[in-house]
Amino acid sequence: MIDVGERIRQVQVEHNISGAELARRLDTSPQQVSRWRSQQDLKMGTLKKICIALEIQLHDFLDKKSPD
Repeated sequence: MIDVGERIRQVQVEHNISGAELARRLDTSPQQVSRWRSQQDLKMGTLKKICIALEIQLHDFLDKKSPD
């Protein structure tokens, strides 16, 4: 099972996107981004929006598993 919050952090690092920048792209607060990054799962609609903001396809986001 994928840890969605960890995966968000990984993609942010891979794409050099800060939490503040991701929040700006999603028109939300940095605090909300921080909450998403601490969760293991998210609603699919939220995850789709995050993927668009991160400029990554949903299947690519879900395909890579975080290290154990």
